[in-house]
Amino acid sequence: MCLACGVEKDTRAKEFYTVDDRLVQDEPIDPLLALCCEGWEGDKGWRTVVVCHACFARLDPDMWISSRCWANLTPVIPFERLPAHDHMHGGLGEHESSGDCGLDSVEGALREFLGVEQ
Repeated sequence: MCLACGVEKDTRAKEFYTVDDRLVQDEPIDPLLALCCEGWEGDKGWRTVVVCHACFARLDPDMWISSRCWANLTPVIPFERLPAHDHMHGGLGEHESSGDCGLDSVEGALREFLGVEQ
């Protein structure tokens, strides 16, 4: 599920990314992408956001996004309810060098959000 717009996606089915000409791929990719989201101006900590291709294009992220950027999407899930970002298991742990939350972050973040045990 995209935590921004709420669209349900089958995470086992790859999709071609065609939303933005800059990022069009020749090979299909995962339908949902995980990004690190830093709390901004009163929002505390880091969260993991999971977005579909359309919402990813609307975000236009650099290395990671802020909670202010997340709020600009008018998401169905507000920053406070997003799953906490696990620096040890969700990515490289160094936000200064990478905003990649890791390939396993989509499934892990959705499990945490839904309260499902692994």
